[in-house]
Amino acid sequence: MPTLLEYSAARDRMFAALVERLEADERGVAAWLSGAHGRGEDDEWSDFDFCLAVRDGEMEAIRSDPMPLFALAGEVLLVQANFPSDTIPDGRFWLVVYPGPVHIDWNVGPASAAVRPRASRLLFEKQPIPIAANPPALPAEEAREHARKALEFFWAMAPIAVKYAGRGWTRRAVQQESLLSQAREQLWRLAHGRTLRSQDAFDQNRPPEPELLADWPQFGHAIDGAEALRVIREHCDAVETLHRALGALGVEVPHRMPAEVRALLEIADAEVAGGVIRQGTGSRR
Repeated sequence: MPTLLEYSAARDRMFAALVERLEADERGVAAWLSGAHGRGEDDEWSDFDFCLAVRDGEMEAIRSDPMPLFALAGEVLLVQANFPSDTIPDGRFWLVVYPGPVHIDWNVGPASAAVRPRASRLLFEKQPIPIAANPPALPAEEAREHARKALEFFWAMAPIAVKYAGRGWTRRAVQQESLLSQAREQLWRLAHGRTLRSQDAFDQNRPPEPELLADWPQFGHAIDGAEALRVIREHCDAVETLHRALGALGVEVPHRMPAEVRALLEIADAEVAGGVIRQGTGSRR
């Protein structure tokens, strides 16, 4: 059985060989990595979010039969998707799995429309590909409406997350925490006048700001009811600290909700401490 280090070394050799072949292939104009590799956050587990700009005249043939292109990386085990790319304008997306298993997210599009994210790792470039421009600040009314919806959503979802954790349904609690996390990030960006991910016409792979990550809760390796409640509580406390800034944007703030959710958290804490796990399918709120 290979170790993680051996697995990642084989993964990197396979990908380096692919890049070398594509650079020599006349269809390829430029290539770069997005995702974790593009942000410099990759590790031994990371897959490849691969973007390839090809000569415009080659795109239709690739769209119709991409398998010869995929085979440049090795034996193809599985191909999923063939969707419009959310990374390259006029491009296509395929998820391809190779032995290892190693998976490469292929985003392939015409060079004339390609735009490279600021957070990306250039692999080769035979002709210049423009870097994506930063979108303008949201108009005040639009920012206020985004903030209103996100704040309402957060405080509507928080009690549901607490109830799932209190029942001992940690799988559902973690799913609900993901919704809270997304809403909290949006609220933080709006409160601090930052760019929203939805402002990009195509995914620009923006890394989270260090100050946003500084107090972001992380689950431990073992997720039980108490761990789920801890993370939910930290999200709620953090969003409450944003209320003043959101109110300054003209958003009506539900000031009583934090106290109501804290009271529910105390009930859930007691249930979890008593080792209570409710039976059920996980479908009840």
